[in-house]
Amino acid sequence: MHYNDLHSHLNPHIDRASDGQGGARIEERGGVARAATLIQCIRKDNPDSIVMNIGDTYHGGAEAWFTLGNAIVGPVNALGTDVGVPGNWDFGFGSTVFRLRYTDEPFADIIGITDQLKPTFKGIKRPNFPNLAANMSATLSGSSVFPATITMDINGTRVGLIGLASDIVKFVYPLLAPAFGFTGEGLDAENAELACRDLVNRHAKELRDAPLLTGGQRVFSRMYRCPRFGCPKPSALQYSTA
Repeated sequence: MHYNDLHSHLNPHIDRASDGQGGARIEERGGVARAATLIQCIRKDNPDSIVMNIGDTYHGGAEAWFTLGNAIVGPVNALGTDVGVPGNWDFGFGSTVFRLRYTDEPFADIIGITDQLKPTFKGIKRPNFPNLAANMSATLSGSSVFPATITMDINGTRVGLIGLASDIVKFVYPLLAPAFGFTGEGLDAENAELACRDLVNRHAKELRDAPLLTGGQRVFSRMYRCPRFGCPKPSALQYSTA
């Protein structure tokens, strides 16, 4: 299972939806409680499910604006998410908030990085699930910001996941991601896509070659936010088994 673009909408809201006959109707949609109920129902019937957060979670609604995303962290943590990737709007409160929310960099080191959007609020709450981003690096050190992959043992099956963060954040506003680099940055769309494909294939091979934790099947998946070269809608796709 995956969810994305929650944009801090804690409560249900009125929305315009298709009526299935070419028209539209107004109905109540969304809300974390509704998502939690759906996840619980699916997991009851499918206990070996994996729940993935595909980003754009902590920025958007009024609850987020007045708390730098903190209001949504607790409810999202209660969903039982197994793994996630950051979306472009998860950078929306600036790189200091992003680093405090997602990384273990000492705060003194973080504020030493030029960040013209630096907030004064320091008590940033964090997700309780691991996040991945194979395509993201710290430009000052050249090191990875997030793990590229993760493996899980799901009822005797070793599952490997590869994460790609949204790389359009600098196109949204460059000051949102100072000192961060993304695979394919500076390349045209075609070569950027090739660079990301090579990256995914390399990590997929590493997952394929890794020894099984237990007997049984090995599965790997990719999780991604839609990069600038135009991939399908953000999703989590199982694309090979061995």
